[in-house]
Amino acid sequence: SRAAGRRVAVTLHPRRPAALEAAAEFVEGLSRHGITCLIAEDAIDLLSGRVPAARWLPVDEAPGCELAVVFGGDGNILRAAEWALPREIPVLGVNLGHVGFLAELESSQVGSLIERVVAADYHVEERMTIDTVVRDGTEIRIPTVELSVGDVFVVRPGEKIAPDGVVTEGASAVDASMLTGESVPVEVRPGDRVTGATVNDGGRLLVRAHRTGAA
Repeated sequence: SRAAGRRVAVTLHPRRPAALEAAAEFVEGLSRHGITCLIAEDAIDLLSGRVPAARWLPVDEAPGCELAVVFGGDGNILRAAEWALPREIPVLGVNLGHVGFLAELESSQVGSLIERVVAADYHVEERMTIDTVVRDGTEIRIPTVELSVGDVFVVRPGEKIAPDGVVTEGASAVDASMLTGESVPVEVRPGDRVTGATVNDGGRLLVRAHRTGAA
């Protein structure tokens, strides 16, 4: 079979019913064609009852993974990209009816997406993400994929936090609504942990990377 041995990573927003429905349809469709899905442990718990015949592997079993498909909002897509970029795995976002700027498909297109993935009928568009880091007291801009654990990076008002980290300088409010669904920003100060893909709503922050996609 043309699909034998192929692997596709699938991730979803765990608290959006529409994400669960669309992801279940997608995983079931790929499984029928012999494509193995790589899924995070918490998502397996959500999906296993809906797609009992699916062939599961942990998402960290990445060798040979050709594509990561995200059912959720921009925050989910950014976190998936953080994992996928160091592994050179392309990411495709599926919009679920909320305002989103990173998604490429609507949830109503899941059927055609299954057909195109099975047929390997898609192309990859190269995009680069950039972050500002502080090294020897100087701010320099580097691709996000080159961030290392221990690097101190700058998060300006309105910017998304790249990897997880700890605030070393500045005070602000961080909007985690894309990840948690909670609309109230959380105040952060030096020593506080911040999560990748959340948004800096207030002042300028310096954050020391605690975990990166390659870590």
